[in-house]
Amino acid sequence: MESLKNELRERQLIEKAKGVLIRSKGVSEQEAAVMLQSFMVQQNKSLSEAANIVLLGEKMLNQAPQK
Repeated sequence: MESLKNELRERQLIEKAKGVLIRSKGVSEQEAAVMLQSFMVQQNKSLSEAANIVLLGEKMLNQAPQK
């Protein structure tokens, strides 16, 4: 049961990251998925780790003081 819950959390994380890419880059859902997968391979990370990096980056940029 815990494994299923973890898988669901990872899926939600990936979907949120794709949403960030769609909004910020103006790409389709499929293009966002390819971007995530490409980043995953380049950085030698899992898909959920790559998604988490995208979400952390968005959080950081949204908290940056405006000039």
